[in-house]
Amino acid sequence: MRRILSALVCAAAMLLAGMVFAEGLEPVDVQQVALEDGGYQIVRTYHVESDADGIEIPESFKEGGFRYTRIDTASTEITTEDTQEISVEESLSSSVLLTAIDFAETLDYEQDGYAGILDRNDATLTVAAVGTKNVSKTVTTTRKYSGLARNDMSALAQTYKGLVLISADWRDERTGQSVRGFTDGVPGPYSAVAYYRGVQTVKVPTEYEAKITYTGTVTKKTVAGKEIKVTYNGQPKKPVDAMFIAGVIFLLLCVIGGLAWLGIKKGVLKI
Repeated sequence: MRRILSALVCAAAMLLAGMVFAEGLEPVDVQQVALEDGGYQIVRTYHVESDADGIEIPESFKEGGFRYTRIDTASTEITTEDTQEISVEESLSSSVLLTAIDFAETLDYEQDGYAGILDRNDATLTVAAVGTKNVSKTVTTTRKYSGLARNDMSALAQTYKGLVLISADWRDERTGQSVRGFTDGVPGPYSAVAYYRGVQTVKVPTEYEAKITYTGTVTKKTVAGKEIKVTYNGQPKKPVDAMFIAGVIFLLLCVIGGLAWLGIKKGVLKI
């Protein structure tokens, strides 16, 4: 008998503990709306930790002469946002000269929980040659002369900038007319446009590296907890029926009378 009583006491204690926990979970917001049938609907909003489990929400309660019964429970995440302005440099390599349009207009960013779309900043473009090679090619250039006493090729420099004299166009500076052939003994002055030609080795780029910067705003979302919305519908409490009360009293009297009769029969109670 004692074991049965102990088990009943423990069960009652656990039930009371659950009721205390439920009572301690205070809503952060309560909204009440009147219903067409004369009742009320209450929406209670609770905020709890994101990893909270086994939250005890009352199935029903009494308030202001109404009995409220839970009809719906909805849970959503509570998130916070952190934004930052960042810049990211991107690079490209190519055998041809690069421009800003060789880069994508936008850049998808996702790192350390932050995400966003960055825009290309064309003003930050830089291009540099990162590889060269020697190339030999034929080079031609000209040089002008004036005030020459005679139109003789020997009066011109035979080399110029490493190139060799190959021909010249002559002009009489007094008449402004072109002069063809050697006019020995005819006084000058003469002018000339001399042509030089040769083979030179130059360095040409073999690869270019371009760099450009993308800028923009990125956002990091963090789960800060859970929001639980509980909806209750309430109806007026029904008055206790008089016949029901009379029946309960009669039953109690019968139980008490039966116990008393047993006590007298066994000699526990004396009349």
